[in-house]
Amino acid sequence: NILYSDLHMNDFSGGLLVYDGAVNINRWRAYSNAGNVELSALYSAPRATDMRCGMGLQLEGFNIERFLNLVPAVDSIMPLMRDFAGTITADIAATVDIDSTMAIELPTLDAALHLSGSDLAFIDADTYRTIGKWLRFRDRADNRIKHMSVQLLVRDNIMQIYPFKFDIDRYTLGVVGSNDLAMNFDYHIAVLKSPIPFKFGITIKGNPDKYKIRLGGAHFNANEA
Repeated sequence: NILYSDLHMNDFSGGLLVYDGAVNINRWRAYSNAGNVELSALYSAPRATDMRCGMGLQLEGFNIERFLNLVPAVDSIMPLMRDFAGTITADIAATVDIDSTMAIELPTLDAALHLSGSDLAFIDADTYRTIGKWLRFRDRADNRIKHMSVQLLVRDNIMQIYPFKFDIDRYTLGVVGSNDLAMNFDYHIAVLKSPIPFKFGITIKGNPDKYKIRLGGAHFNANEA
């Protein structure tokens, strides 16, 4: 039984090898009060000015809030995750440099993520009701997304979201786009199915303080998702 921050883990097992300035974590597995986790990682520090870490992390049935606390870099590159509640399954592979204070140097992050979840909910119900009124949702109280599966790639300070789609109320939405780590974004949301008898798209470009929204055609190939 292990307590890591507020994460309670049991049935913990795995291998650890320390040799010549490197630490190799081999398939650490555990069940926890937030979900199941498996981690393999390599931390190398031949010099105090040359420290790097690579890892593969699998989370199963993990609470989103606990997931973001466990892997805070995800919140830095995908803050939208803070607006969801529920459980997800995640596969993460990443390498990153570490500074002399043992902090992650985010600009050096290279990562691939696959996140999926069912019955995900918007935490901000008021915002959902406002969107539901505008889009004429049937049920403006049920803010759950039945299923969502997202693949992301982080490289050279850019997070690329590969095309994915999800259903919410009477709508099927497709999303594709990217943002840098300063949160300058360029996203396209395609409305693929709706009460309106044609497809259309919404392009959002800018940053959280100043952005432009344009309506147009749906620039999204549903077969890519």
